[in-house]
Formats: sequence, structure tokens, C-alpha cells
Amino acid sequence: MRITEFTGWMKDQLDALDHDEIVGVDNIMHPDDQHKRHNLLRVRHANGATSVVMAQTVEGPGIPHHQPYEIPREAF
Repeated sequence: MRITEFTGWMKDQLDALDHDEIVGVDNIMHPDDQHKRHNLLRVRHANGATSVVMAQTVEGPGIPHHQPYEIPREAF
């Protein structure tokens, strides 16, 4: 599973929770921006807080070794 598929799946799961504390989930992936590739989702909370779901490392077939938070383009 590539990051784009995983991010879509995770967004669907969070949206389906229908939890009072989660007011929105936004896909904020930037596969073409090397400095933002690790940011996947923004979760907006009822109290005004915001959480960001990030990927630290990605492993698997065809994914080159990389430093934490420096996700290679091949992972998308």
C-alpha cells in the first residue's frame, strides 16, 4: 500500500468515527514538496485544536532507505 492509499483509508476511518470531538479531517499531502511529504492529514477538533498525522518512515518493496521524515517520492 502506498502512502496515498493509506492516507485515503485513514481519512475514511476518521470521518466514519462520527465523533463529537472531531469536526474535520483534511488531506494535506504534498508528494511534490520534499519538505512537506511527511504531513498526511490535519484533524480539526471541537475545542479548536489541530492534530497532524505524519509519516516518519516508510518501508517496503521499491522504497529506498531514507532518513526519518524524508519520505522518498517512490512511497507515494
